[in-house]
Amino acid sequence: MNLTTRSQFFDINSDEAFFLSLQRAASKLQVQKVKETADVLYLLMGVNHLRDWIAPGFNAKTQSPITPEQHFYVAIYRLPEFKIVNALCNNSKHMGQLRYRLEATYGAMIDDYPEIDSVFDFDNGPPTGYSVDGRDLFDIVAVVLFYYHSEWYKKS
Repeated sequence: MNLTTRSQFFDINSDEAFFLSLQRAASKLQVQKVKETADVLYLLMGVNHLRDWIAPGFNAKTQSPITPEQHFYVAIYRLPEFKIVNALCNNSKHMGQLRYRLEATYGAMIDDYPEIDSVFDFDNGPPTGYSVDGRDLFDIVAVVLFYYHSEWYKKS
């Protein structure tokens, strides 16, 4: 039996590998005509929780940042786009009220539909886009991913 003790999540064995996975997911969603809900949820939850991979166990509510990882954890939360992603992620968990206006757009041709079981609304078809207060969701995510890249991965 092969046992491992290194920290990983299946084949994602570092925060940087997780970051690269999120970048690929964002790139794919950006160019796909239809946006599958499962892919959007993976992206939002991943972008929100990547900072937890960078600074595991850190709690900004009860601890002062000491390490560079912890300082980054606090800094990214100041980014307005991160706060949007964080609110969306938390809302997907708890289904509470949001202070943002969320919209989904539709209009895909039936030939563009993904597998039929992933379409929740046959009157509208699958979503072709999402916006938050009129801003494209994937533009918001791109800002956060760029911040991760420029302020953490490029510097480390």
